[in-house]
Amino acid sequence: MIFNSESVNPSPVVSHLARSHRLAAMIVLIIGFSVGMYIAIGLLIIGTARQAVSATNYQMPFLTAAGILAFASIAYRRAQFGRVRLEVIATLRGLEGLIKHFTQTTLIAVAIAEIIGLLALLIVFFGGSQRDVVVLGLVAGFVVFTNYPRRDAWLKTVKYFAANLYDDEAETRKA
Repeated sequence: MIFNSESVNPSPVVSHLARSHRLAAMIVLIIGFSVGMYIAIGLLIIGTARQAVSATNYQMPFLTAAGILAFASIAYRRAQFGRVRLEVIATLRGLEGLIKHFTQTTLIAVAIAEIIGLLALLIVFFGGSQRDVVVLGLVAGFVVFTNYPRRDAWLKTVKYFAANLYDDEAETRKA
């Protein structure tokens, strides 16, 4: 058993992690659904439009912005879930702070997918085509998918830091 019953009561930590994961997963799914709705609305608007405005120079800025935002989301998530960053968070804020950090990082990273979904809807009003809407929708869907929280990874990380943090504290008290 990874948790030491003398130093850590696993049930509050594990239950807090389960609640936080459930909340994060629900919000990620809701944002994924809203991105799908943006795409559907955009395609509906394009399908019912009588005259299309040409997408002369508007297409590239939208696609470039979506690519940069997707890259930023991935880079932010990797930076926040790096080992050194997690060690700092666990040391300064404890296990509860670590779980809160997981949730907050996931929500910020997936909020970028919402922005990309809005770009997919917005490009319609600047003369975008169905292809443009679908491409931006796929980018937003990719960002949502890559930011879906993995409970086992969260639990494994919390257990690792619980064992190491409390072992270090016990050694400090002995000295």
